[in-house]
Amino acid sequence: MLHSAWYANPDMLRTHGMLGRSQGCFAVGEKELDDVFAFLGEGRMIYADRA
Repeated sequence: MLHSAWYANPDMLRTHGMLGRSQGCFAVGEKELDDVFAFLGEGRMIYADRA
C-alpha cells in the first residue's frame, strides 16, 4: 500500500527532525503522491523485504 500522509510532509521533518511513522505502508507527503505515481508508471509495484 502506498498513500499520502500528513506525517510524511517536509514540514514534519523540519519541525520534529523526523518523519512520522506509518503502520507498515509506504507513506509520502500529501503533495508528492501524484509525482510518485507518475514516476512509477502504470502497472508497477514496490516490493520491500528484510534481509
